[in-house]
Amino acid sequence: MLYVVAAYPSVSETFVWREVEHLRRLGIHVLVATLRPVDQPASGVRAADITVYGPATAATLWAAAGELVRHPIATAKTLLTAGKDALFPGEPTALLQRLKSLVQAIASIGLVGRLRSESIDHVHAHFAHAPASIAMYSSLQLGKPWSFTGHANDLFQRRHLLRRKLERASGVACISRWHREFYQQQLDNPRSNFEIIRCGVDLPTASTRELFSESSIRIVSVGRLVEKKGFATLVDAYSDLAVRFPGKFRLTIAGDGPMSDVLRRQSQASGALPPVEFTGSLDHAEVKDLVASSDLFVLACQQDASGDKDGIPVVLMEAMAAGIPTISGDIETIRELIQDGENGRLVPGKDTAALADAITDLAFAPDRARALASAGRQRVATEFATAVNLRRLLNLFDFPAGSVTPPPSAPSEQIVDDLQNHIVETSHHSHKLVP
Repeated sequence: MLYVVAAYPSVSETFVWREVEHLRRLGIHVLVATLRPVDQPASGVRAADITVYGPATAATLWAAAGELVRHPIATAKTLLTAGKDALFPGEPTALLQRLKSLVQAIASIGLVGRLRSESIDHVHAHFAHAPASIAMYSSLQLGKPWSFTGHANDLFQRRHLLRRKLERASGVACISRWHREFYQQQLDNPRSNFEIIRCGVDLPTASTRELFSESSIRIVSVGRLVEKKGFATLVDAYSDLAVRFPGKFRLTIAGDGPMSDVLRRQSQASGALPPVEFTGSLDHAEVKDLVASSDLFVLACQQDASGDKDGIPVVLMEAMAAGIPTISGDIETIRELIQDGENGRLVPGKDTAALADAITDLAFAPDRARALASAGRQRVATEFATAVNLRRLLNLFDFPAGSVTPPPSAPSEQIVDDLQNHIVETSHHSHKLVP
């Protein structure tokens, strides 16, 4: 199958390349098309198999011309559909965005031309904007089914042809119930092929490290340094705590982004001691180690000035899976992961005082914090674990039963064992892989 992604493998999109790697371990031949080269590729991850734009633009255009000669009917159909999308996008769309439909259709035709020898059975995209457009037109050119996973910014600021994509996709992976309801609201008639498929995380061995065992409590936060992640609110809350409880807390923020300089200046101006530690961008292994070393994980998610907000950040799931007490901003989607007071804490976005109080409450009630952490780990294990959601994903792709089996050399991880047993058991009863 073909995966279409904007930039692969990106350090900020671990959920994409981990999903691809797990599918490959199951014996599925996954090709990855990245729309553009990656500035900071994730270390230790296989590069994309093909690039659409950038240095590869000429090859894509040449292949599109070849498709026109060898597959004129399919090419004409794809271009005609893109032309109709440009004229009748089904939702308010700027002129430039309309013209992009034609450009993306040509790029899709060229992508298919470059991959004709691969006999692709299914096309899937991560992110509902440009990657899903390329996947949609590529599937039309191939005459094969396609699906996509939407997330956050791609559904708000970068939205394009979402209604058409929802109408045409053979399946849609919804990372939350909120997403599924949002998608259904875009259509006149509800669809039954919108499946809840979380961005799964691996469940590490439970840590034996004792939380809150040091004289100071380490708070960790990880993410792209943008407004919707709430780092400015966190820095203000930490500054307040540093005054009220001198030397009691330490804050480490990992990540990079457009607010990096602003946040550093904000921290310096506060005079908080010890100062906030900014690590910059870390690879996935370093992030896991950092999270595991924390006493509290905090990500103060909020809606930004443009209306953008998070889906369910994978790093929140990873912190909970690691058994770390977790505090997040209160967003509809995150409520599906964290139930306030049951397996973590939720605070109103941009409410500095509420965030400082939530941190204080857990810091001075370590037994309660540990109980929340244990419940959080259990929540991830039952609903957000990789094995659970790979089953759902395979069901969405609707491969014939028995066609997906791990090769003999596949790792003997529990996820592979579970899926292997599941596939064998269901292959006798149905052509689909039911959850």
